[in-house]
Amino acid sequence: MIQSLHHASQGKKMKNPKFGKSRFLGFFMLCKIVFEFAILAIVKPMPATIFTSRCFLVVICFSLIFVSGTLFSQPPSSPRILCSVFPVFLITREIASGTNGVVDLFVPSNFGCPHDYSLTPGDIQNFQKADLVIFNGLGFEPFLDRISKDQNKAIFIDCSQKIEFLPDSLATQKPNPHIFTTPNGLLQMAENVTTELSKIFPQNSSQYRFNFRGFSERLRKVESAWRAVAKELASVSVVLTHSSEDYLAKDLGLSVIARIEIGHEEEISPRELMNLIKLIQREKPRAVLVDDQHASKILETVFNETRIPLLRLNFFSSGEKSSSSEYIEATFLENIRRLKMLLSKTRHFDSQ
Repeated sequence: MIQSLHHASQGKKMKNPKFGKSRFLGFFMLCKIVFEFAILAIVKPMPATIFTSRCFLVVICFSLIFVSGTLFSQPPSSPRILCSVFPVFLITREIASGTNGVVDLFVPSNFGCPHDYSLTPGDIQNFQKADLVIFNGLGFEPFLDRISKDQNKAIFIDCSQKIEFLPDSLATQKPNPHIFTTPNGLLQMAENVTTELSKIFPQNSSQYRFNFRGFSERLRKVESAWRAVAKELASVSVVLTHSSEDYLAKDLGLSVIARIEIGHEEEISPRELMNLIKLIQREKPRAVLVDDQHASKILETVFNETRIPLLRLNFFSSGEKSSSSEYIEATFLENIRRLKMLLSKTRHFDSQ
């Protein structure tokens, strides 16, 4: 459903008017004038010919109200669709292809985790120019909490609606927002985008749904490969390094023996690190899973002490905005290729 911007952490909602206050006021004043004129024309005694003429004018004025109301509520001919983060941009670009919508990305594609993004005055203006804002949801974009609800005409679409989510590994009371890291999760997001865009721009509905069917067929093929490797990887032990890996681990049935939260290394004491190293040496997991955008001295220490290989995967945290339309499935297939290395007897696949 189309909803006001939902702040998962605060439970607040952002109001999204369908058209601006000035246009609504003009429409209201026109209604008021026509209503007063109609009362005057009907109630005040007058010759039959004048009465007939005024009644005719009343009909014309009410017709104008109907037409103006339709015009006021019309969506823009070339809507500017602003996507909050890279994976949402990739999805929306696929679904809106072949329509007059202008799809743009807010957080730069090479920025990485949006948790650390800080808004600038220019960013606020960027939001104000948008007709639609499509966002991941589940608290993935905390900067949206600082968007003024009174200064935006845009409709906000939450991609995470009705999608089952995992709890965050660092705060169990919060959801894990990385639902786009598996083929099925990303496909559900694409379906939500298709549904909401079709409601807002019904004239493009057939194109949106045509695009979604094609995109769905491509991802279903990836999903088949994903399921095949899941059967082979079931119960293979690994170490996780970020909450973005939780959905993948659950989907593939991996056995998680420990985790090292990259980005929170300062919270790991030397004693905890030593205990973690001993655990890894004892349990001998097949690999430490790492987002290919992350680097950490602690990971280097763990590898040097345990010789457990680092398996780097792409979780869509960043990429090229100009990437091809096959980028999504190509990324999943490359992740599958790398995951199959967990079945190999070779222990050195960090850089492959």
